Amino acid sequence: MAKVKMEAMMPWIQAEVKRHIGFEDEVLISYIESQLEGPSVDPKKMQIALTGFLEGSTRVFMDDLWTLLLSAQSNETGIPQVFLEQKKEELRAKKEEQAKLETELTEKREAVEKQQMKAQEKAESEAAAKMEAMKE
Repeated sequence: MAKVKMEAMMPWIQAEVKRHIGFEDEVLISYIESQLEGPSVDPKKMQIALTGFLEGSTRVFMDDLWTLLLSAQSNETGIPQVFLEQKKEELRAKKEEQAKLETELTEKREAVEKQQMKAQEKAESEAAAKMEAMKE
């Protein structure tokens, strides 16, 4: 577990605890964190200890947690691969949104410039017509 970046795991643990018991229990979250930061982690003992808190959700929580921990342990970054993929997707979506906004901004800028050119051409045309009228 030394390789696992717990700061990457804690938001997931907090969200899952809240999802399973309906509220954010800091005592339970701290307990889980302390169990994972110990010198050795026994998943069976941990599951038994968490059953009093998570009741019927304990097995699902532990299965998901262990899957993430194994992924993080095997990943050189110490972060579960699914978290990395989620972050990549968020970044891709942000880039896509930024590109869309840039395109919209460019289109609006071009429309404003076109209106300004038309207004300038109209003003020049009216000024030329006045000049012609004055000559006569």
